[in-house]
Amino acid sequence: MLHLNVWTNFRGSENCHLCKKLENGITHIVNECNILIDLIRCFKLNYIFDNKDKITFGSDNNKLAIYILFHINAVVFRARFKVFDSPEICKLQLRVKNVS
Repeated sequence: MLHLNVWTNFRGSENCHLCKKLENGITHIVNECNILIDLIRCFKLNYIFDNKDKITFGSDNNKLAIYILFHINAVVFRARFKVFDSPEICKLQLRVKNVS
């Protein structure tokens, strides 16, 4: 996803549609967005992916956790240009998307 952001020339100098905070660069949606972090916590993966490097590149410890993280990242990445009324609504909708 980081490579896709670079490839599409996305620079992220505006407010994130998901968390409503200013994106300080191309890595926001990949490892900094509060919505992404919340979904990682929701699925109880925050003890494995406890820093930006592990969120971005994964961890060798648990292949199932990496698989789940990949799907969480994919859902968040695909939703990055959708407009949500609030971060709370976004969290709820993306949690349902991840489960279904």
